[in-house]
Amino acid sequence: MRQMHDLLKGGGHLCLFVPALPWLYGSLDVQFGHYRRYTKRRLKELARQAGFAIEKLRFFNLLGVITWFLMGKILRWRTWNATPVAAYDRLIIPFLRRLEQHFSPPLGQSLLMVVRREP
Repeated sequence: MRQMHDLLKGGGHLCLFVPALPWLYGSLDVQFGHYRRYTKRRLKELARQAGFAIEKLRFFNLLGVITWFLMGKILRWRTWNATPVAAYDRLIIPFLRRLEQHFSPPLGQSLLMVVRREP
């Protein structure tokens, strides 16, 4: 995070989209190369320690928590067929995006954070 801060010019923004909820970490995370999942508190702490001002921090993809938990923690899948994933991305994600624009979900599969380097 500090290196990203140092690379940005003053006033520059950084958008991060990271896996959320450490308790959700499972076989799919390992297979997809995730090293960890973050809490809001931890991500906020890392950003502030690096010198960023936080502009937005919110969960994304509430329904993905259920799918990820089932597939990665219960069934311990290592991958899944691209067809259902493409269908989810095409049909569910646009609906969730519109819905989640009107309310900030209490949790989600991912965290979206926008930070700014002070001038």
